[in-house]
Amino acid sequence: MNKEKIVFALNSAPLPSPSRWLGAEVAIGMLTKSHINRLRSDLNKEQLFTKTTNFWGEDIFKSDHLRDLMDVSDKYHQNGLLFFEDIDVECEDREEYSTDNWVMTNYEDPSYRSPNVVKFDGAGDVIVVSIWLKDLYFQATGYVEADQKVELDEFLRFHPRGGCSEGSRFHVSTRVDDFFYLMEGLGFGGFSLLTSAFVGDTELERGDTDEYMEGAMYDTNHLLIRDGEVIGWLASNNGEFMFPFADLDNDVTCICPKLMQEDSAMFDRTVQDLVTKLGA
Repeated sequence: MNKEKIVFALNSAPLPSPSRWLGAEVAIGMLTKSHINRLRSDLNKEQLFTKTTNFWGEDIFKSDHLRDLMDVSDKYHQNGLLFFEDIDVECEDREEYSTDNWVMTNYEDPSYRSPNVVKFDGAGDVIVVSIWLKDLYFQATGYVEADQKVELDEFLRFHPRGGCSEGSRFHVSTRVDDFFYLMEGLGFGGFSLLTSAFVGDTELERGDTDEYMEGAMYDTNHLLIRDGEVIGWLASNNGEFMFPFADLDNDVTCICPKLMQEDSAMFDRTVQDLVTKLGA
């Protein structure tokens, strides 16, 4: 047996992004009666956000409750590289971690994997879609039999250091979760999440320690949905919103520290509106 090491590595920085390697953890789940009661209580008692200081000694507000919502994940839970739509256009390998013995499959290849369109059921329930932005440099590694290499044809295939159309390379397929159907249907920006890489049926192993680079963790956003409509939007933002929440096609007001500090009257009205909807 003759195995070769393969490293598949990509980073992405969809605008506006705080990082050159932006990733996300995404969780989707149903809020139980206990979850809803706790949320209503924290909103009514003005306990959703607490004041603290950041690394630079600046006053900010945080929310342990919102972080806990990341654990509501009975319908979906993945982390990966965040990008808009075209992985071969938007993503790169800035640090050149990738080996040069692979190319990505295209839709004509037998091993190509179509994007997984994320949907969920939950009629009458309150569903929370939680998105936590983080530094993440996608890296997946494996040792693969050399005879799995494929002779390339005239069609150009993607590699971050330049497309290839000749020679013998491993064909890497990816699992990409497609959030356009879900998010755009709610009036929010769609996005894609790269979660896995494969050679044939062999899944390459992601290196969690190496993936997190500086390890920065950014804001969390949480959409509360009932019967296909957003009844509330909660976030930990003290400042401006980042991809994929910077451009919206709705009039949903976000309950977050930024609004609390800039327009307390609007913040209070939005909180009471959500409390009422949660009690319905």
